[in-house]
Amino acid sequence: MSNSHLTEKGLVAMALVVFLGGGFTAGTWYWVNRFDFVAKVNGERITRTVFARSLEQAQHLYTRQLGLDLKSPQGKALLPMLKETTLNQLIDNQLLLNEAQKRQISIADAEVEAEFEKLLKTNYQGKRDRMESELARNNFSVPDFRRELKERQILKKMRELLSAGAKVSDKDAASYFEQNKKNFNQPEKIEAAHILFKVEKPAQDAAARQKAEKLLEELKAGADFKALAKKHSEDSSNKDKGGDLGAFAKGDMVPTFESAAWSLKPGEYTQTPVKTDFGYHLILRGRTLPAGPVPLAEARKQFEPQLQEQAKDKLFRAWLTNTRKQAEITIAEDMQRPAPPARPSGTPASGGAASPSGAASAPVSGKGK
Repeated sequence: MSNSHLTEKGLVAMALVVFLGGGFTAGTWYWVNRFDFVAKVNGERITRTVFARSLEQAQHLYTRQLGLDLKSPQGKALLPMLKETTLNQLIDNQLLLNEAQKRQISIADAEVEAEFEKLLKTNYQGKRDRMESELARNNFSVPDFRRELKERQILKKMRELLSAGAKVSDKDAASYFEQNKKNFNQPEKIEAAHILFKVEKPAQDAAARQKAEKLLEELKAGADFKALAKKHSEDSSNKDKGGDLGAFAKGDMVPTFESAAWSLKPGEYTQTPVKTDFGYHLILRGRTLPAGPVPLAEARKQFEPQLQEQAKDKLFRAWLTNTRKQAEITIAEDMQRPAPPARPSGTPASGGAASPSGAASAPVSGKGK
């Protein structure tokens, strides 16, 4: 089992330190190696070295992102939670790797190599000797690093597979919409389409205006606006849609364009070309959409991606929870939560019996061993 929940930079920049903090004194190095593992997952060991690397990376992330000094009283109080979170992540990763092995999930060497080259270029400007030096300083080799990358890609693929069946039901979408209706009000909007002739240099101005005026004559003669847009517009983002810009509120467009569009009635088009920093426009006014609540069908396009991610996470977490229950997970005694203080003789317990102490390790979840 190796550490696979690190960030891209963290995979390379991790330091081999013991989880109690500090450097490599003789005592701590002996301690790391003497006590072989922090946990076993279906017989697979999570070593102290792997745990130390993971915890060190987690500490770096907390320090960088939260600005928290882990040597401060607040930081020291956080450390037990950080240790527990790190250990649980490693256990989850091992369960996923076990499942990947059962399903014969593999990652092609070419995929690993592509990721390796990407990181080499991004983090080391393509200088392999710099990468190798940093890896060596952390007792890590290039083959070790490639294995980390491969494992991380397997974990990513497993999460995608396990959450692939997640769906947002109509009931869930309607419920979310009702609870958050106030967030889906819209101002008055209008729909519009345009035909653009770009002006990127002053020398192009006269020719662009001339093309717009010529097309305007065709419109006045009865030509279809959207057909002309598909044929002549230089706005590639909407040309194929007949110049359709969708709906927009006041303040969404540049002032000159906005003023011209809003001054029209539905179905009307501008009688002269409209000049903006982009060039010359011919504008067709569409429907007016009144201010008020956005219809569910329209609002759903905005919030469904968020609900979809939540549904995927829920499905994935459910798999993890169920798999943990079926797994044989043993955690080393020194990694378990401290027992509550002993009660005075004769004091009734609040529930449950005391656990025996003195064992080197004990099953704490799943079927046990």
